[in-house]
Amino acid sequence: MAEAARSKFSINVFEAFGEKLRRNNKGYMEYIKKIEEINFENPIIRMQDSRYLDWIEDNSIDALLTSPPYGDSGTTVAYGQFSRFTLEFLDIQDKIKANQVDNYLLGGKKSDNSLTLADINSPTLNKTIQIISEKDHKRGEEVLKFFIGYFETIREYSRILKQKSKVVYIVGNRTVKGVWIETDRITKEMFANFGFQLKGIYVRGIPNKRMPSKNSPTNITGEKVTTMVNEYIVVMERH
Repeated sequence: MAEAARSKFSINVFEAFGEKLRRNNKGYMEYIKKIEEINFENPIIRMQDSRYLDWIEDNSIDALLTSPPYGDSGTTVAYGQFSRFTLEFLDIQDKIKANQVDNYLLGGKKSDNSLTLADINSPTLNKTIQIISEKDHKRGEEVLKFFIGYFETIREYSRILKQKSKVVYIVGNRTVKGVWIETDRITKEMFANFGFQLKGIYVRGIPNKRMPSKNSPTNITGEKVTTMVNEYIVVMERH
């Protein structure tokens, strides 16, 4: 907000906060009512590494709906930083300390796998990594590390999903070293390795976005790139 606008800006914080609470409570009660009407079974909630779902049987899941990380936590969205206060406040630190979350996320320092780019049949990813690596080899390796973990999750999901199952992935395309990473297309190509066909890719603006629409990752005056302003909903079906 411009300084001139800030001087004229005034809001009753308690009133605004109270209105949000009332709105959220109303939505929550409506949600509970619908859940009761549908008569869902109680959900099973686990803190689990999605690359290793050995507690789920092969070919046993009808559908998957998820929004995976948009990129590695260190350079894209600070997932570890965002979650740290909540994890410490609620003391949810049985397996992982709140200040070490980033090490265990996709592309984290403690990822342990033997996959290479050659093992992933994604022409879009191959081209993307090549272009980024030509500009900055280290950044190319970091992006590849994230997508290797990303592929591992897709491989595991494909193991547990049935024939005719549906997959909905909500992803964000981003820019690294001025290179546009088409995560939606990469996702489609990765799932195609396991017999999934694309039903559609749908684009929508990210609601309540707090990040700026442009930033300057090089810190060079006037040199800016577009940040993530859209989500891409990738819908696949197994045949």
